[in-house]
Amino acid sequence: MDSSTTSRFWLHEWRVDPTLGRITRGQESVQLASQQVQVLLLLSRNPKLTLSHREIEATACGDLTPTVSATGAGDAAQRCISQLRAALRDDARQPRFIQTVPRRGYRLIAPIRNECTTDLDRHADSPKAADDARARGFWPTCQRASHACLRAVSRVGQAAFGPFAVSRPGSSSAGLPRIGLGRIGLGRIELARVGLARTCASAVLLLTLGTLWWGTEREQAASDSANAVQLSQFMENVFASSDAQTTPGQPDTAQVLLGRALRRLDADLKDQPRVRMQMLETIARAYVHQHQGAAAVPALEEALRIRRDLGNAPPPETAATLTTLGEALQSMNRFQEARHTYREALDILRVTHYEPSRDFAATFGRLGTLDVAQGRFTQGLATLDASLLQMRETQGLYHTDTAGVLVDISHACQCMGNLTRADQALQEAQRIYRSSTAQMSPDRLTADNAAGQILLAQQRFDEASLVLERTLAARRQLYGLRGVAIAETLNLLASVRNGQGRLEEAEELKLAAIDALGELGDSAKLQRATVQLSLATLLMRTQQFARSEALLRESIDIYTATLPADHLSRISAEHYLGEALLEQKKYREAESTLQTALERMRRAAVPQWRIARSQSTLGEALYRQGKIDLAKPLLLQSHAQLAADPLAKQIARDKAQQRVTTLLGKQMLWASTVHQR
Repeated sequence: MDSSTTSRFWLHEWRVDPTLGRITRGQESVQLASQQVQVLLLLSRNPKLTLSHREIEATACGDLTPTVSATGAGDAAQRCISQLRAALRDDARQPRFIQTVPRRGYRLIAPIRNECTTDLDRHADSPKAADDARARGFWPTCQRASHACLRAVSRVGQAAFGPFAVSRPGSSSAGLPRIGLGRIGLGRIELARVGLARTCASAVLLLTLGTLWWGTEREQAASDSANAVQLSQFMENVFASSDAQTTPGQPDTAQVLLGRALRRLDADLKDQPRVRMQMLETIARAYVHQHQGAAAVPALEEALRIRRDLGNAPPPETAATLTTLGEALQSMNRFQEARHTYREALDILRVTHYEPSRDFAATFGRLGTLDVAQGRFTQGLATLDASLLQMRETQGLYHTDTAGVLVDISHACQCMGNLTRADQALQEAQRIYRSSTAQMSPDRLTADNAAGQILLAQQRFDEASLVLERTLAARRQLYGLRGVAIAETLNLLASVRNGQGRLEEAEELKLAAIDALGELGDSAKLQRATVQLSLATLLMRTQQFARSEALLRESIDIYTATLPADHLSRISAEHYLGEALLEQKKYREAESTLQTALERMRRAAVPQWRIARSQSTLGEALYRQGKIDLAKPLLLQSHAQLAADPLAKQIARDKAQQRVTTLLGKQMLWASTVHQR
């Protein structure tokens, strides 16, 4: 290839588009980072030549100083080559694209060819250009097929006219007519002692085979061209109203464009089911990335119906559509339907021997996130760990798919109170994203949001504030002012302000988070319940107990309808409801609520400090009712456990100590402290 070219080209079966930073193979498309594109171009401009680690690092790192490992090999070069191999589905042990030359570097071994200038993508509106592009491969194919065609002629001729022999020149077979093939590569056919009828029949058969092949190719090319023209017109109609030259005014958002495209599909692509199916899947994936499962589900269901009606769909494509449908259902809190959909996708991949594979690992990982969402933390983490192993095996250590599973593992560990592993997994994911994705990548922003959540849990409020403020600004630029992602970050930032003692600002942010979910309706009711629970705890700090009670009861109703009975969110809501009732002197009701919460905690195996916190609150409720003999051991034991547990929140420790001091006296507090020591 010319060293100055950045036009599209073919690398074996992959079509490389350097301008868009994308490689495609059939229906599969992989987005490359800018460093990966530059290294791939460097390799393609020097095919079969070994390039050193320094040459590759100079391209990958630009003006940055490359890092060198203990063996002398460049870390940046190794990482970039690993990422390219993962994208190309290449295996370092049995390479088809990039070969490692020990102690020297790497070289590209896959065949390269320039993209034809009459490619259908460039001249989609010209059927003649499409025919010409198809015709370029006809005569070479005819030469390669000549032997097979003549062998077919011989078999058909024997069946129709009696036996004759196909032989080399000079050979003989007594009593039988011969066809001497001669030098087929030059197109010379010698006929010997074959009757006129047989010769004509052979010629007609050859002509018929060639005509059928040629006609099929022309029909396919014309069909592809017509599809391209129709799709081009469809996209032009969708984006026409966004053109400031023709329709000045407020520019359309991505959501508006997606909605318009979805509405026009039936009218504009009614006669093109395959194209319509692919557009439905593309639009639905965009909706899922915007956390709008309600809009994605009907589009994906329709795409699956078309795919099944057409038949002969590749199993990975069907499984991928099912997995996306499962994600949409999960985002709408339709957990049982999502689980069934994920399992259907896994069954398809197992039956068709796509295990292990990237698709299998990704779908298995989604099943793990579903377990975590339903409060099955241990089971979910085990599933995610298995997904990570398979993803690393199929995609490599530095692939963004691997990073996505690491983020999910971090979330699961945080739910289980294992902040150390949660932080480790998230830092590894962030390193991958920073080296291979753009700063505004949705996946990278999800990881940044999770980093802010971990800093909040570690009570590093100032650091968490900086991370979450930056994430919120980027997400607003990407998604607008509303949506699940915006509400999620606003809610975390409000919790940071609560930890910093800026209570009024925290309340404003919580209300803004609820407002960001307002237009999503029932599809975001679980997220709304979570924000309301967080707001209720904040209101209790400002003595607004009645308002807090109303929010908590509403949240519990939502959790009861959507989550398992012993889910951690429901347990937390019941604990805080018990505290709100206690502060309003509704002691008997507080006792009943806290007893129920403790029973759920013991079944769910939640962290011990949470149990101790509820026991302390229950102890005060019993004491206020005069049940001192029952209250005293609860108050003392819970205080000792909270003081000794490093994972316990400071506010829980302070409340337990205050109850012992106020209700039992300083002497009992001293005795409890001595017992703890």
